[in-house]
Amino acid sequence: MKRLMGLCLCLLGVFGTCATMAATVRLAYNPRTVDALKIVDAPYSSYCALRRCASNEGSQTLFKYDRTVTLGTPDTSRHFSMQMPGQRTLRLTSGSASVELKVEMFALHLRPYPSAQTGMGANPFQGNMAAGCNQDYYYLGSNYLGVIWKPNSAENTSHCRIDTASMAYRTWTADVEAGPAYRLSIAGYPRLPAGVYTGSLVYHVTNGAGPDFDVGRNSSVHDYSFTLNFEMTVERDLQAGFTEPVDTLELLPAGGWDSWAPGSRPPVLRARAPFSVTTNAPFRVSYRCATLADDGRCALGTFSNHTRAPFTITLNWDNAPPLAPGYPAEGQPNGQGRTFGYAASMGRYPGVFNFVMDDSSPLFTARGKQWSGDVTVVFDTQL
Repeated sequence: MKRLMGLCLCLLGVFGTCATMAATVRLAYNPRTVDALKIVDAPYSSYCALRRCASNEGSQTLFKYDRTVTLGTPDTSRHFSMQMPGQRTLRLTSGSASVELKVEMFALHLRPYPSAQTGMGANPFQGNMAAGCNQDYYYLGSNYLGVIWKPNSAENTSHCRIDTASMAYRTWTADVEAGPAYRLSIAGYPRLPAGVYTGSLVYHVTNGAGPDFDVGRNSSVHDYSFTLNFEMTVERDLQAGFTEPVDTLELLPAGGWDSWAPGSRPPVLRARAPFSVTTNAPFRVSYRCATLADDGRCALGTFSNHTRAPFTITLNWDNAPPLAPGYPAEGQPNGQGRTFGYAASMGRYPGVFNFVMDDSSPLFTARGKQWSGDVTVVFDTQL
Protein backbone atom coordinates (compact mmCIF):
# COMPACT_ATOMS: atom_id res chain seq x y z
CA MET A 1 0.00 0.00 0.00
CA LYS A 2 2.99 2.25 0.41
CA ARG A 3 4.70 2.37 -2.95
CA LEU A 4 5.29 0.91 -6.38
CA MET A 5 7.57 -2.00 -5.58
CA GLY A 6 9.19 -5.06 -7.07
CA LEU A 7 10.40 -3.43 -10.28
CA CYS A 8 12.63 -6.07 -11.90
CA LEU A 9 14.55 -5.51 -15.13
CA CYS A 10 16.18 -8.21 -17.24
CA LEU A 11 18.67 -6.69 -19.68
CA LEU A 12 21.03 -8.22 -22.21
CA GLY A 13 24.05 -5.95 -22.45
CA VAL A 14 23.00 -2.30 -22.21
CA PHE A 15 19.72 -2.64 -24.10
CA GLY A 16 18.41 -5.97 -25.30
CA THR A 17 15.58 -8.42 -25.35
CA CYS A 18 13.91 -9.33 -22.04
CA ALA A 19 11.15 -11.76 -21.27
CA THR A 20 9.10 -10.20 -18.50
CA MET A 21 9.12 -7.50 -15.86
CA ALA A 22 6.71 -6.71 -13.04
CA ALA A 23 5.76 -3.77 -10.85
CA THR A 24 3.30 -3.69 -7.95
CA VAL A 25 0.98 -0.69 -7.66
CA ARG A 26 -0.47 -0.25 -4.17
CA LEU A 27 -3.65 1.77 -3.78
CA ALA A 28 -5.93 3.03 -1.03
CA TYR A 29 -9.66 3.42 -1.56
CA ASN A 30 -12.30 5.20 0.49
CA PRO A 31 -15.30 6.48 -1.47
CA ARG A 32 -16.12 9.09 1.20
CA THR A 33 -12.88 11.05 0.70
CA VAL A 34 -12.09 13.71 -1.91
CA ASP A 35 -9.41 11.45 -3.38
CA ALA A 36 -11.46 8.27 -3.38
CA LEU A 37 -8.75 6.20 -5.11
CA LYS A 38 -5.11 7.06 -4.67
CA ILE A 39 -1.69 5.57 -5.24
CA VAL A 40 -0.01 5.57 -1.84
CA ASP A 41 3.54 6.96 -1.57
CA ALA A 42 4.54 6.26 -5.16
CA PRO A 43 8.34 6.45 -5.67
CA TYR A 44 10.18 8.37 -8.38
CA SER A 45 8.40 8.00 -11.70
CA SER A 46 9.54 9.14 -15.13
CA TYR A 47 6.46 11.07 -16.22
CA CYS A 48 5.18 12.26 -12.83
CA ALA A 49 8.61 13.63 -11.98
CA LEU A 50 8.18 16.12 -14.83
CA ARG A 51 4.44 16.72 -14.71
CA ARG A 52 2.40 16.86 -11.55
CA CYS A 53 0.17 13.79 -11.36
CA ALA A 54 -3.18 13.39 -9.64
CA SER A 55 -3.40 11.03 -6.68
CA ASN A 56 -4.74 8.21 -8.88
CA GLU A 57 -1.99 8.57 -11.52
CA GLY A 58 1.49 7.09 -11.66
CA SER A 59 4.28 6.15 -14.04
CA GLN A 60 7.51 4.21 -14.18
CA THR A 61 10.26 3.44 -16.70
CA LEU A 62 8.88 0.07 -17.66
CA PHE A 63 10.68 -0.90 -20.84
CA LYS A 64 13.74 -0.09 -22.91
CA TYR A 65 14.57 -0.71 -26.55
CA ASP A 66 16.74 0.57 -29.40
CA ARG A 67 15.34 1.93 -32.64
CA THR A 68 16.69 3.01 -36.00
CA VAL A 69 14.58 5.44 -38.03
CA THR A 70 15.08 7.34 -41.26
CA LEU A 71 14.50 11.07 -41.67
CA GLY A 72 13.60 12.46 -45.10
CA THR A 73 11.69 9.42 -46.37
CA PRO A 74 7.97 9.14 -47.19
CA ASP A 75 7.97 5.56 -45.87
CA THR A 76 6.00 6.05 -42.65
CA SER A 77 7.10 2.65 -41.29
CA ARG A 78 10.59 4.16 -40.93
CA HIS A 79 9.39 7.21 -38.99
CA PHE A 80 9.65 7.29 -35.19
CA SER A 81 6.34 5.99 -33.88
CA MET A 82 4.64 4.32 -30.96
CA GLN A 83 1.35 2.53 -30.54
CA MET A 84 -0.22 2.98 -27.09
CA PRO A 85 -2.93 0.66 -25.77
CA GLY A 86 -6.46 1.78 -25.05
CA GLN A 87 -8.29 1.53 -21.75
CA ARG A 88 -8.06 -1.85 -20.04
CA THR A 89 -10.36 -3.15 -17.32
CA LEU A 90 -9.51 -5.78 -14.75
CA ARG A 91 -11.41 -7.24 -11.82
CA LEU A 92 -9.82 -6.85 -8.42
CA THR A 93 -10.96 -9.46 -5.91
CA SER A 94 -10.90 -9.91 -2.14
CA GLY A 95 -12.56 -13.17 -1.13
CA SER A 96 -16.02 -13.14 -2.67
CA ALA A 97 -16.02 -9.34 -3.15
CA SER A 98 -14.79 -7.75 -6.37
CA VAL A 99 -14.65 -4.45 -8.24
CA GLU A 100 -13.62 -3.35 -11.74
CA LEU A 101 -10.54 -1.15 -12.03
CA LYS A 102 -10.03 0.88 -15.20
CA VAL A 103 -6.48 1.54 -16.39
CA GLU A 104 -5.75 4.22 -18.99
CA MET A 105 -2.29 4.86 -20.43
CA PHE A 106 -2.70 8.61 -20.85
CA ALA A 107 0.90 9.72 -21.51
CA LEU A 108 4.32 8.38 -22.46
CA HIS A 109 7.67 9.80 -21.39
CA LEU A 110 10.44 8.91 -23.87
CA ARG A 111 14.15 9.41 -23.24
CA PRO A 112 16.11 8.57 -26.42
CA TYR A 113 19.94 8.37 -26.12
CA PRO A 114 21.31 8.77 -29.68
CA SER A 115 24.18 6.47 -30.59
CA ALA A 116 27.70 7.82 -30.92
CA GLN A 117 27.52 7.42 -34.69
CA THR A 118 24.21 9.34 -34.82
CA GLY A 119 25.32 12.18 -32.55
CA MET A 120 23.11 15.01 -31.30
CA GLY A 121 22.26 16.55 -34.67
CA ALA A 122 18.84 16.63 -36.29
CA ASN A 123 16.41 14.24 -34.62
CA PRO A 124 12.94 12.95 -35.48
CA PHE A 125 11.25 14.84 -32.65
CA GLN A 126 11.87 18.06 -34.55
CA GLY A 127 9.29 16.89 -37.06
CA ASN A 128 5.52 17.27 -36.83
CA MET A 129 3.24 14.95 -34.87
CA ALA A 130 1.24 13.24 -37.59
CA ALA A 131 -1.79 11.85 -35.78
CA GLY A 132 -3.11 10.18 -32.66
CA CYS A 133 -1.06 12.14 -30.11
CA ASN A 134 0.28 15.51 -29.07
CA GLN A 135 3.87 16.22 -28.14
CA ASP A 136 3.52 17.87 -24.74
CA TYR A 137 7.19 18.27 -23.80
CA TYR A 138 10.57 18.46 -25.53
CA TYR A 139 14.01 18.70 -23.98
CA LEU A 140 17.43 18.42 -25.61
CA GLY A 141 20.19 17.44 -23.16
CA SER A 142 23.90 16.93 -23.67
CA ASN A 143 23.53 13.28 -24.63
CA TYR A 144 19.80 12.50 -24.59
CA LEU A 145 16.39 13.81 -25.55
CA GLY A 146 13.26 14.04 -23.45
CA VAL A 147 9.76 14.09 -24.89
CA ILE A 148 6.23 13.44 -23.66
CA TRP A 149 3.53 12.13 -25.93
CA LYS A 150 -0.14 12.25 -24.98
CA PRO A 151 -2.80 10.30 -26.91
CA ASN A 152 -5.80 12.25 -28.11
CA SER A 153 -7.96 9.62 -26.38
CA ALA A 154 -6.67 7.35 -23.63
CA GLU A 155 -9.78 5.16 -23.99
CA ASN A 156 -8.79 3.88 -27.43
CA THR A 157 -5.64 2.48 -28.97
CA SER A 158 -3.53 5.39 -30.27
CA HIS A 159 -1.01 5.35 -33.10
CA CYS A 160 1.50 8.16 -32.53
CA ARG A 161 4.00 9.11 -35.22
CA ILE A 162 6.40 11.94 -35.99
CA ASP A 163 6.29 12.92 -39.68
CA THR A 164 9.87 13.53 -40.79
CA ALA A 165 9.38 13.16 -44.56
CA SER A 166 10.24 16.82 -45.21
CA MET A 167 13.49 16.76 -43.19
CA ALA A 168 16.96 16.23 -44.66
CA TYR A 169 17.74 12.57 -45.30
CA ARG A 170 19.45 10.94 -42.33
CA THR A 171 19.54 7.63 -40.47
CA TRP A 172 19.06 8.05 -36.73
CA THR A 173 19.62 5.37 -34.04
CA ALA A 174 19.00 5.64 -30.31
CA ASP A 175 18.53 3.62 -27.16
CA VAL A 176 15.13 4.55 -25.72
CA GLU A 177 13.70 4.45 -22.21
CA ALA A 178 9.88 4.48 -22.23
CA GLY A 179 7.81 5.38 -19.18
CA PRO A 180 4.05 5.08 -19.68
CA ALA A 181 1.84 7.12 -17.35
CA TYR A 182 -1.36 5.46 -16.21
CA ARG A 183 -4.61 6.72 -14.71
CA LEU A 184 -6.72 4.48 -12.47
CA SER A 185 -10.43 4.77 -11.77
CA ILE A 186 -13.40 2.82 -10.43
CA ALA A 187 -16.80 3.40 -12.04
CA GLY A 188 -19.31 4.94 -9.66
CA TYR A 189 -17.00 4.71 -6.64
CA PRO A 190 -19.13 2.04 -4.92
CA ARG A 191 -19.13 1.04 -1.27
CA LEU A 192 -17.00 -2.08 -0.86
CA PRO A 193 -16.26 -4.44 2.01
CA ALA A 194 -12.97 -3.57 3.69
CA GLY A 195 -9.99 -5.67 2.68
CA VAL A 196 -7.10 -5.98 0.19
CA TYR A 197 -8.18 -6.46 -3.43
CA THR A 198 -5.69 -7.83 -5.96
CA GLY A 199 -5.43 -8.29 -9.71
CA SER A 200 -2.92 -8.09 -12.57
CA LEU A 201 -2.63 -6.73 -16.10
CA VAL A 202 -0.05 -7.88 -18.64
CA TYR A 203 1.10 -5.49 -21.38
CA HIS A 204 3.12 -6.62 -24.38
CA VAL A 205 5.77 -4.55 -26.14
CA THR A 206 6.40 -5.59 -29.75
CA ASN A 207 8.05 -4.25 -32.89
CA GLY A 208 5.35 -4.31 -35.51
CA ALA A 209 2.41 -6.52 -34.64
CA GLY A 210 1.34 -6.14 -31.03
CA PRO A 211 -1.99 -5.10 -29.49
CA ASP A 212 -0.48 -2.99 -26.70
CA PHE A 213 2.79 -1.04 -27.02
CA ASP A 214 4.26 -1.27 -30.51
CA VAL A 215 7.61 0.50 -30.94
CA GLY A 216 7.81 0.03 -34.74
CA ARG A 217 10.13 -1.73 -37.15
CA ASN A 218 13.91 -1.81 -36.85
CA SER A 219 13.87 -2.10 -33.05
CA SER A 220 15.35 -4.59 -30.61
CA VAL A 221 12.14 -5.53 -28.78
CA HIS A 222 10.72 -8.98 -29.49
CA ASP A 223 7.59 -10.16 -27.64
CA TYR A 224 8.60 -8.40 -24.45
CA SER A 225 6.00 -7.98 -21.70
CA PHE A 226 5.55 -6.34 -18.32
CA THR A 227 3.00 -7.00 -15.61
CA LEU A 228 1.27 -4.46 -13.41
CA ASN A 229 0.15 -6.07 -10.17
CA PHE A 230 -2.45 -4.09 -8.25
CA GLU A 231 -3.10 -4.24 -4.51
CA MET A 232 -5.95 -2.00 -3.42
CA THR A 233 -6.69 -1.60 0.27
CA VAL A 234 -10.30 -0.64 0.89
CA GLU A 235 -10.30 1.30 4.13
CA ARG A 236 -12.81 0.64 6.87
CA ASP A 237 -15.75 2.98 6.54
CA LEU A 238 -18.26 3.25 9.38
CA GLN A 239 -21.09 5.78 9.30
CA ALA A 240 -23.27 5.92 12.39
CA GLY A 241 -25.66 8.47 13.81
CA PHE A 242 -28.84 8.97 15.75
CA THR A 243 -31.91 9.60 13.64
CA GLU A 244 -33.61 11.76 16.29
CA PRO A 245 -32.18 14.43 18.64
CA VAL A 246 -30.54 12.73 21.64
CA ASP A 247 -28.65 15.52 23.42
CA THR A 248 -31.19 15.25 26.22
CA LEU A 249 -33.60 12.34 26.66
CA GLU A 250 -36.46 12.43 29.15
CA LEU A 251 -37.52 9.28 30.97
CA LEU A 252 -41.31 9.50 30.88
CA PRO A 253 -44.30 7.33 31.75
CA ALA A 254 -46.52 6.13 28.93
CA GLY A 255 -48.50 9.14 27.74
CA GLY A 256 -46.28 11.62 29.63
CA TRP A 257 -46.46 12.89 33.19
CA ASP A 258 -49.94 14.36 32.65
CA SER A 259 -51.30 10.83 32.37
CA TRP A 260 -49.92 9.80 35.76
CA ALA A 261 -52.42 10.05 38.59
CA PRO A 262 -50.82 11.66 41.67
CA GLY A 263 -50.80 9.33 44.65
CA SER A 264 -50.73 6.21 42.49
CA ARG A 265 -47.80 3.80 42.29
CA PRO A 266 -44.77 5.45 40.59
CA PRO A 267 -44.87 4.48 36.91
CA VAL A 268 -42.35 2.73 34.68
CA LEU A 269 -40.31 5.38 32.83
CA ARG A 270 -38.99 4.96 29.31
CA ALA A 271 -36.94 6.72 26.61
CA ARG A 272 -35.60 5.59 23.27
CA ALA A 273 -32.79 6.69 20.94
CA PRO A 274 -33.06 5.31 17.35
CA PHE A 275 -29.91 5.22 15.23
CA SER A 276 -28.52 3.80 12.01
CA VAL A 277 -25.17 2.17 11.17
CA THR A 278 -23.77 1.81 7.64
CA THR A 279 -20.55 -0.17 7.47
CA ASN A 280 -18.20 -2.10 5.20
CA ALA A 281 -16.40 -3.91 8.04
CA PRO A 282 -17.03 -5.56 11.43
CA PHE A 283 -17.85 -3.02 14.12
CA ARG A 284 -18.59 -2.48 17.80
CA VAL A 285 -21.19 -0.49 19.69
CA SER A 286 -20.49 0.50 23.30
CA TYR A 287 -22.25 2.51 25.95
CA ARG A 288 -20.77 3.81 29.17
CA CYS A 289 -22.61 5.48 32.04
CA ALA A 290 -21.13 8.26 34.16
CA THR A 291 -23.34 7.39 37.14
CA LEU A 292 -23.73 3.83 38.42
CA ALA A 293 -25.97 2.29 41.04
CA ASP A 294 -24.62 -0.07 43.72
CA ASP A 295 -25.56 -3.08 41.60
CA GLY A 296 -23.54 -1.73 38.62
CA ARG A 297 -26.52 -0.60 36.55
CA CYS A 298 -26.64 2.85 34.97
CA ALA A 299 -28.41 5.37 37.16
CA LEU A 300 -29.69 8.92 37.60
CA GLY A 301 -28.58 11.05 40.50
CA THR A 302 -28.76 14.57 42.00
CA PHE A 303 -26.15 16.87 43.47
CA SER A 304 -27.88 16.99 46.84
CA ASN A 305 -28.85 13.36 47.32
CA HIS A 306 -26.68 10.25 47.35
CA THR A 307 -29.62 8.08 46.31
CA ARG A 308 -29.34 6.54 42.84
CA ALA A 309 -32.23 5.68 40.53
CA PRO A 310 -31.07 2.76 38.37
CA PHE A 311 -32.30 2.04 34.85
CA THR A 312 -31.51 -0.54 32.20
CA ILE A 313 -30.29 -0.07 28.62
CA THR A 314 -31.04 -2.56 25.87
CA LEU A 315 -29.94 -2.53 22.24
CA ASN A 316 -32.41 -3.72 19.60
CA TRP A 317 -32.00 -3.99 15.81
CA ASP A 318 -34.49 -3.92 12.95
CA ASN A 319 -32.30 -6.43 11.09
CA ALA A 320 -29.59 -7.59 13.46
CA PRO A 321 -26.05 -7.87 12.07
CA PRO A 322 -24.28 -11.18 12.75
CA LEU A 323 -22.51 -11.37 16.09
CA ALA A 324 -18.72 -11.26 16.22
CA PRO A 325 -16.95 -14.22 17.87
CA GLY A 326 -16.80 -13.79 21.64
CA TYR A 327 -19.64 -11.27 21.79
CA PRO A 328 -22.99 -12.55 23.09
CA ALA A 329 -26.24 -10.90 22.06
CA GLU A 330 -26.40 -9.06 25.40
CA GLY A 331 -22.86 -7.71 24.92
CA GLN A 332 -19.82 -7.80 27.19
CA PRO A 333 -19.45 -5.75 30.40
CA ASN A 334 -16.93 -2.93 30.03
CA GLY A 335 -16.93 -1.58 33.61
CA GLN A 336 -19.39 1.26 32.97
CA GLY A 337 -21.83 -0.38 30.59
CA ARG A 338 -21.65 -2.94 27.81
CA THR A 339 -19.94 -3.47 24.46
CA PHE A 340 -21.52 -5.31 21.52
CA GLY A 341 -19.51 -6.79 18.64
CA TYR A 342 -20.74 -7.57 15.13
CA ALA A 343 -19.15 -9.42 12.24
CA ALA A 344 -21.02 -7.57 9.48
CA SER A 345 -18.91 -6.91 6.38
CA MET A 346 -21.32 -4.73 4.44
CA GLY A 347 -24.74 -3.21 5.02
CA ARG A 348 -27.04 -0.72 6.72
CA TYR A 349 -28.41 -1.59 10.15
CA PRO A 350 -31.09 0.54 11.86
CA GLY A 351 -31.42 0.05 15.60
CA VAL A 352 -32.58 1.64 18.83
CA PHE A 353 -31.35 2.05 22.39
CA ASN A 354 -34.14 1.57 24.91
CA PHE A 355 -33.83 3.09 28.40
CA VAL A 356 -36.19 1.67 31.02
CA MET A 357 -36.58 2.55 34.71
CA ASP A 358 -38.82 -0.17 36.20
CA ASP A 359 -38.88 1.37 39.65
CA SER A 360 -39.07 5.17 39.76
CA SER A 361 -39.65 5.38 43.56
CA PRO A 362 -36.07 6.61 44.24
CA LEU A 363 -36.93 9.78 42.32
CA PHE A 364 -39.44 10.72 44.99
CA THR A 365 -36.77 10.81 47.72
CA ALA A 366 -35.70 14.22 46.41
CA ARG A 367 -38.84 15.87 45.10
CA GLY A 368 -38.37 18.99 43.04
CA LYS A 369 -34.77 18.14 42.20
CA GLN A 370 -33.41 17.43 38.75
CA TRP A 371 -32.21 13.88 38.29
CA SER A 372 -29.73 13.31 35.51
CA GLY A 373 -27.07 10.96 34.22
CA ASP A 374 -24.76 10.93 31.21
CA VAL A 375 -24.53 7.98 28.82
CA THR A 376 -21.80 7.92 26.16
CA VAL A 377 -22.35 5.77 23.06
CA VAL A 378 -19.41 4.85 20.80
CA PHE A 379 -19.48 3.19 17.36
CA ASP A 380 -16.12 1.92 16.11
CA THR A 381 -14.46 -0.61 13.80
CA GLN A 382 -11.75 -1.72 16.24
CA LEU A 383 -12.69 -5.41 16.25
